[in-house]
Amino acid sequence: MSIPQTVTCKNCQHQYIGNYCNMCRQSADTCRITWKEIVEHVLEVVFDVDKGFFHTVKEMMLRPGTTISEYLQGRRIAHFNPLMFLILLGGIASALYHLLHVNLIVEKVNFDSMDKTIPILAHKYFIIIAAIMLVYLTLTDFILYRQKKYTIPELFVSNCFQIGEILIFQILLLPFLYLQKYLNTAYALGIEIRYLVIILFFSYLFFARYQFYGARKNISLQLKIALQVIALYIIIDAIDPLHFIMEIRR
Repeated sequence: MSIPQTVTCKNCQHQYIGNYCNMCRQSADTCRITWKEIVEHVLEVVFDVDKGFFHTVKEMMLRPGTTISEYLQGRRIAHFNPLMFLILLGGIASALYHLLHVNLIVEKVNFDSMDKTIPILAHKYFIIIAAIMLVYLTLTDFILYRQKKYTIPELFVSNCFQIGEILIFQILLLPFLYLQKYLNTAYALGIEIRYLVIILFFSYLFFARYQFYGARKNISLQLKIALQVIALYIIIDAIDPLHFIMEIRR
């Protein structure tokens, strides 16, 4: 008869015997993230927003790189599922921006013109941009920081968290963008906060990577991160979403 092995919980470090930690209830079978686990999460996407959602929002705002590292190491019980995090926030942001007819940080995006041309697909803009960012960041993270030995599924999860948090920022900035729209329409003031918003978003992506990859005392790594983020902005700014969606529709 085999002797039961003692397991150290990756979430709370408690030692126990069995399939689940008797302190935090995390499964003993918590290992590195794989595509299989991501697919399983997709199949169980149910938007049950509990305290894990708000905990994830707070932690990703204050210490994004550290939070992602801890999640990948196994401390997952207190966090919202990263893929659900991104999908839920993308849907909320898309609905709010469309409802209030507020244009996004990319200057050429106008929901009114998109909605008149293809009303069913106007909401697809957020999905397209999030998908482009997700693919670009995941692949460039894997190529540029291969010495960190993260797998593509792990980097995919990392960027789901980061893009989801950027959507939180977009939602929080909605009142200011709506006020800007009102003042510019009513009084022709020409107020433009888009560039400040852009700086905030891409500074966050830099900060998250700065923490995640441990770039505090590594100037070359900081420069690599900066160039990666700047290249992403150039790609996003060059996109014509109306043309892109029309091509997809064909």
